[in-house]
Amino acid sequence: MVRQPERKRPSYEPNKDYAKRLRERSGRSKEDFAHDCNCGESTWRKMEAGQPVDADSLKAIAAKLGLHWHDLLSEAERKRLGIGEPSASPFTYPAVPTNPASASSASLLASRLFQLPAVLSDFTGREELIREVARRLGEKVGSAALPALRGMGGVGKTSLAIRIAHEVKSWFPDAQLYLELRGTADGVKECTLTPAEAMCRIIRAFHPEAIKLPDDEKELAGVYRSVLAGKRALIVLDNAGSEAQLRPLLTVPPPVGFLITSRHVQALDNVAPILLDGLPPEEALSLLRRIMGARGTRHELLTLVELCCRLPLALRVAGDFLRLKPDWPVSQYIKALEVEGERLRWLKVGSDPEKDVEVVLKLSAAQLVRDSLERGTRWHLLHIFQGDFPLAAAAAAWNADEDDLGVLNDLSDMENRSLITFDPNTRRYRLHDLMRLIAEGLFG
Repeated sequence: MVRQPERKRPSYEPNKDYAKRLRERSGRSKEDFAHDCNCGESTWRKMEAGQPVDADSLKAIAAKLGLHWHDLLSEAERKRLGIGEPSASPFTYPAVPTNPASASSASLLASRLFQLPAVLSDFTGREELIREVARRLGEKVGSAALPALRGMGGVGKTSLAIRIAHEVKSWFPDAQLYLELRGTADGVKECTLTPAEAMCRIIRAFHPEAIKLPDDEKELAGVYRSVLAGKRALIVLDNAGSEAQLRPLLTVPPPVGFLITSRHVQALDNVAPILLDGLPPEEALSLLRRIMGARGTRHELLTLVELCCRLPLALRVAGDFLRLKPDWPVSQYIKALEVEGERLRWLKVGSDPEKDVEVVLKLSAAQLVRDSLERGTRWHLLHIFQGDFPLAAAAAAWNADEDDLGVLNDLSDMENRSLITFDPNTRRYRLHDLMRLIAEGLFG
């Protein structure tokens, strides 16, 4: 008897991104998820790799997930077969099998709705401000302007925002999201996050299976608002750049709450800038103690506080430097910092750019120069002032008339960018001592 050749079963290309998101949502390994879906591990690996899978296996997986098997096909495969859009909405969660013992943690991991970074273990100070912003975000959400923590690089905006977010997170049980908007990106090594990219990330935090989203930004904004509608969600928008970057993201009404950080003043309706300065001396000393332990006398630590200009980043770097170099006497490190032209050289730890005060502070100066070389040159010339100065002195340094509104406008822009400070009581400006070192070396 002649044996008939076995008929080859048809195979189809699966949607690998959708398959991966389904499995990630369950919190299961590939092996366990394949078992839950009544298929072998090799079959599920093909699913996530986008390699052809036979029709019977696709049908068995779809039946287990409560989907039509066509929903598991890639877009190209559906077009080849003449099949339209998937029958399941891109925002519909199928009945993904889960391990009951780990369902809670798996759901938390897969939904990506709880993203707050940890509070720094040695976070110190700002208690009154924390309570005030917490009240604004929690009890008064919707009835108070959105808080925007504003200040120079290294002043502690991000760590404070995270500390506040943890303080109020019980008010926002649906989600606590964190987005780094990269507002100080140079556009070459790193690019600022666009509003569309930010909206997509937030949408996918709620709907990780949403593979295809609208390309049109206005249409995307409609989806964004729909996803967040009615949610008690807190969204931390860290390191914001321009108003154009923020405006589309802030169009969602309460009970969604937003907490913004930026080096710039944000001229947006319903946004209240909160200017951060250096830590008070005792809080700065306490921070050093928490980082360094018992090293150094009170007098030495207070000297370090002043050499670091009470800037939280500089204090952290100085504390880490001494903590990691036990052979350095505190007195010797103080001598190194007292040489003004060398101070920034010693305010860094290892090769981490986030622990390099000069690198962090230069981001704002570089952005100013990119936006206006003339204004950058004028800021550079302000390094001649050791203390505060009036508008007339700046005009003289710039060889300009003090009545020239361009002088006032340039100073105002520099203040808005946190490159200088302004005291409304004395009507005088000032460069932060560490910023003055950046300004002095800006073009050399």
